[in-house]
Amino acid sequence: MQDSPTTKAGPAEVDNGSGSLEQSEASGVASGSILPEPGQASQVQFFESLFGSAQGYVCIARKRAGSRELVERFHLYPKQLDSVLRVAELSANEYDVYFCAQLLTTNQHQS
Repeated sequence: MQDSPTTKAGPAEVDNGSGSLEQSEASGVASGSILPEPGQASQVQFFESLFGSAQGYVCIARKRAGSRELVERFHLYPKQLDSVLRVAELSANEYDVYFCAQLLTTNQHQS
């Protein structure tokens, strides 16, 4: 398991449900572990085993190696699980990718 960064989060990107992203400010720390690598256990099953039938926001955070800035994206679970997986997969080669291991009630971190 990879340690979570201890830096303040930078700008957040919120998936507004229409496929586009909106910028919002967020502070806090991303928590959780790195996502399963493609080709390993099903990523859909991974999130379903964590969250089951619960509903809320999944926070995916990413940062470039050597950078201290986290960019967060919030996605409504389970409705936007496909966008969670797409962001993680598209980011995996250029970024360290993290997720919050609990569902959130809002699309931003609370201070």
